[in-house]
Amino acid sequence: MKKHLPKVRVILKWLKRLVLLTVILLGLLIPIVYWKQDQIVQKILAYANEQYTGVITLEGSHISPFANFPYISIDLEQVKVYETKDEGQQPILDIHDAYLGFDLWTIISGNYQLKSIYLSDGYVKFIQHTDGSFNIVNALSGKTQKEEVPSTENIPFQLQLKSIKLHNIDIHKVNEANDIDIDAFVNDAVAKLAINGDHTMVDLDSRFEMNLMQGGDTTFIKHKHFNIQTKLDFDAEKMLLNVAPSAVKLEMGEFNLEGQFDIANDQYLDVKVEGAKPNFDLIIAFAPEELIPTLQSYDNKGQVYFKATVKGKISDGNIPLVDAEFGCKEGMIRNPKNRKELDEMEFKG
Repeated sequence: MKKHLPKVRVILKWLKRLVLLTVILLGLLIPIVYWKQDQIVQKILAYANEQYTGVITLEGSHISPFANFPYISIDLEQVKVYETKDEGQQPILDIHDAYLGFDLWTIISGNYQLKSIYLSDGYVKFIQHTDGSFNIVNALSGKTQKEEVPSTENIPFQLQLKSIKLHNIDIHKVNEANDIDIDAFVNDAVAKLAINGDHTMVDLDSRFEMNLMQGGDTTFIKHKHFNIQTKLDFDAEKMLLNVAPSAVKLEMGEFNLEGQFDIANDQYLDVKVEGAKPNFDLIIAFAPEELIPTLQSYDNKGQVYFKATVKGKISDGNIPLVDAEFGCKEGMIRNPKNRKELDEMEFKG
């Protein structure tokens, strides 16, 4: 043991020096980042508001070193995005904190590479107008004259996203043609990105609560809790989104989902959902929220299955065809209080 003590002391000595050197280095670099962050923010705002139809506003900004670790983040406070220059309308996006993650060395060198985005507390409202256009696309549309399009050298940062995170973000998607409002409150979501040519691969892990409303009234999807883990592949050339076989949890039910979203072909959906369980969890998952506690209080079992396909165009107010089938064999329900039960149940619909 004594023979190894000198080696241990040498290692500890070098570790102390390394830690001290790191602290000194950060002590020198962090002030530079604080000094440059205002310059970065002003460049981004000036560029966006000059080049785009919409307008971006914020109340302030500051450095947040660990919000998007290992990247150094600039926290944009109370960010709002409007469809036009008129700030009297409701914002498309209203976020309390938007953290932009940059590599420390690129900030110091002046070559700003945006690596990550983290949005916390707020809402995003996507509206598809009756003419088929989207408010966010209108807001981010730029000058149409070719000679007026800025070169990449004038863009204040390079987009090299590796991850997008959401926390407590309410996302609305409203279709003015059919008055359908999809509302998803995202508790937390992490999307890891990898880009290969025209393909953008996304590894998504998310938890959210969804409501589906039409004409101001909720449908059977009301306060439903989802947990989705999926892999997406977006082909920018073909405008085609492929969804790999994915795990979806709806309340206590578990499903498999896969399919395609063909944006270029009038936003054509082709999705398949399947689920199977040895109890009634799949059926209870679709029940109204006020009935779920009652249904869960009963003992139950059975060979329960659910299959559904969604096919069709969703552009211009179209509604795709939904073909769903569910059923049960050898089902049983028992009241645990009085021990009465109903067995040998079979049904399908």
